[in-house]
Amino acid sequence: MNQVYRYTKGDQSVLILLYGVAVLFLTALMAAAWHGAVRSAYKAECLDKAGKHVNSFFEDLKSLLHENLYRLFMTPPLTFIFGFTVLPLIFMICMAFTNYSKIDNHLVLFDWVGLDNFRALFDSGSILGSTFWSVLSWTLVWAFFAIFTNYIFGMILAMVINRKETKAKGFWRFCFVLSCAVPMFVSLLIMRTMLQPNGAFNVLLRNVGLIGADASLPFFTNPTWARVTIIVINIWVGVPYTLLQLTGVLQSIPEDLYEEFIAEGPMISVHVDTYAAIKAKEGKGEEVAKLLEAYRTRLVEDSVQYPMNISKVEASEVVRHGDYVFFVMLGTASDEAQAEGEEAALQSAQEENKKAVDAINAFFEG
Repeated sequence: MNQVYRYTKGDQSVLILLYGVAVLFLTALMAAAWHGAVRSAYKAECLDKAGKHVNSFFEDLKSLLHENLYRLFMTPPLTFIFGFTVLPLIFMICMAFTNYSKIDNHLVLFDWVGLDNFRALFDSGSILGSTFWSVLSWTLVWAFFAIFTNYIFGMILAMVINRKETKAKGFWRFCFVLSCAVPMFVSLLIMRTMLQPNGAFNVLLRNVGLIGADASLPFFTNPTWARVTIIVINIWVGVPYTLLQLTGVLQSIPEDLYEEFIAEGPMISVHVDTYAAIKAKEGKGEEVAKLLEAYRTRLVEDSVQYPMNISKVEASEVVRHGDYVFFVMLGTASDEAQAEGEEAALQSAQEENKKAVDAINAFFEG
């Protein structure tokens, strides 16, 4: 008797897990849509009972081209963010609880192992643990130097360039901001080429005689050199952004009006949190406050181009105590407030910003 065998493709745990996460994600999305619909209906009912105008469907569509224009523009990027960033991130988090590995050939079919991987991760005696702690320590070092160097060097450059004694301010500012004008990807490719064993930097050192004719500095081949190189490249790319932010504050206030200042702004971010504390020269506090108010007005006018920052900018305040003047723009509206509309978002941002303002007032009044 002849037997017929039929080979079928086996299950793939990766696809099963991916589909499961996608289904949960879509379920949560539908639940959010349902919640929004019920909330909108309740709001319309309250407006109707109060005798106020209730928008029709076409009026709601029309509002997407006016007061709700930011929602129309933000929907496509948010869709891509959730689809290509959040969903894969959740998928990878779930993978961390499985035995997916080349060891024992667990690449196609794998099992749920719970916290076993994390136990091995925190065991410094295991290969996984030793690698994790090494990477974590370097990450913390990188984070410290990346933030510290960018803010400090950016502030120093802004102060030096804006001094009265500095000539050709525009030229020096152009030189440092040039890395912002060139796409970052292109800048990094240029740096990579220059730091190769036969790149421009090593060739220059050979010609000067600082290294041997056949020698080269191991910028990318030695771990320590590579780490230092990454920090230096980050300074080259990130400092100009801090320089631009602080220059905007400094140029708003003539140098002869203040003695000292400290300011912090975004390095490379869509969030425009900004804080500036200025010690004005004696009797010049009021003038500095007026200039900061003018700076705030320009920010409010410019924020129309960036709807996601409108509430934050409008909630900003200029606080003055004698010759000490502060510019505070630290209020971020909650997601719930943003969903309710512009007024709720502004109120939420003002409440957050007021925490910083109250802290300043308490320091001087206490």
